[in-house]
Amino acid sequence: MSTSNPFRNLPELVRDSMLETRIEQDGPHIRTIHTRPTAHRSARREECWIHEKHLGQGGFGAVSLQRREAGDSTKPDLRAVKTMAIPKGDIEAALPMYQRELEALVKFSRDKYSNFFVRFYGWYPTPGYVNLVMDYYSHGDLQSYLECPTKSPSSRLPEAEVRDIALQISEALALMHKEQFAHRDLKPANILIVQHSPYWWIKLCDLGLTKRIGDTAGFTAVMGTPSFMPPELAFAEDPADVDPYHADIWELLAIVRSTQGEEHVDTLNPASSLASSLYHQGKFAEAEIVSREALSLAEKQLGQDHDTTLCIKETLATILERSGTQRTERELSGEEVPSNEATAGPHVTEDERNMMESSIKLSIPSEKLQRQATNRAHDLEFATEISTALITQVRNLQALLAEKDKQLQDATIDRSRLETYAESLQQRLKVLDEGHR
Repeated sequence: MSTSNPFRNLPELVRDSMLETRIEQDGPHIRTIHTRPTAHRSARREECWIHEKHLGQGGFGAVSLQRREAGDSTKPDLRAVKTMAIPKGDIEAALPMYQRELEALVKFSRDKYSNFFVRFYGWYPTPGYVNLVMDYYSHGDLQSYLECPTKSPSSRLPEAEVRDIALQISEALALMHKEQFAHRDLKPANILIVQHSPYWWIKLCDLGLTKRIGDTAGFTAVMGTPSFMPPELAFAEDPADVDPYHADIWELLAIVRSTQGEEHVDTLNPASSLASSLYHQGKFAEAEIVSREALSLAEKQLGQDHDTTLCIKETLATILERSGTQRTERELSGEEVPSNEATAGPHVTEDERNMMESSIKLSIPSEKLQRQATNRAHDLEFATEISTALITQVRNLQALLAEKDKQLQDATIDRSRLETYAESLQQRLKVLDEGHR
């Protein structure tokens, strides 16, 4: 492959999203100028964006904030640009990852996915770099929110809010899995906040490690975030052998845990056969995990099919409904909760404690425990479905209103142009009339 045009073999849809770009520097100001075609061949419309500040740095690139120089009321005035370096002399190896991310960004930027994924506006190459243009959200990401002492003093969220966030992530995963894509790098830093507490609206971003199921091209090294990575991937000799659907589920459970103020699970999951083997060899101490019952249920579901939504709903019902339920009821009744118990994490019954102390063996909850949680889990699922449906309807209405508003603005602009054109014609007619006299 020629290094002069490493993108020529990209899918047509990805090539079509490439922005015609030139970079200009005026003193301290760096301008990114996009030239777009218009209905008239002789007319070319330019958009100018000025670099504002550096937003952050990740393992796969830096993110900066750009501001539109000339105001256009119909479009956002701020955008985020992710810049990824092309390894010198290694474009051939890097291209598959760029292609996967670009393909996923283009696909999941369609209107049908807009409630769950960050909007992608296109990409452009610069010498040594690939730049991805996306929506900017001023509230930042979930990791920053949890670490902010003013927004989240206890570094944890109420269970109802955790449930809302987790269900939104699960819906996004369900859409990805249905299209045979897996995210593979879910973590709080890759969850952008459109609207925060108490009524959350989040979107997934950073599809750099996204994998299309069945695609064997790309990097063979283990890649991802260790503190959210499933153990079978962390220790995999061949990452291609790891079920990417299962990796997404594991990472979601780790996110749930982190939003509840728990330590990261890392790669010490006793539910993993590899981690279990290492544990028995004495190489790892037993890890405290979110819920043995929940992970067992998740593994059972994933062993049967890849119905992400079903798996997550049942798993979250187990994690969130069973954890802290007694404490909440006691607080509502006015009974004082001992400080050591209030910070000790989820309530553990005698049956659960016995199960946790019995080596690494995992099992589905006993019939007694299942009966105790059935009604609560059913009510939770029913309420969640209603709230999710209502939130979706509100967002659809907001999108419809925004679309109508844009149409009205476009109509106003067209009217203004027509009036200007009519005035120009009148002036020309007047000149012609005077000339004939």
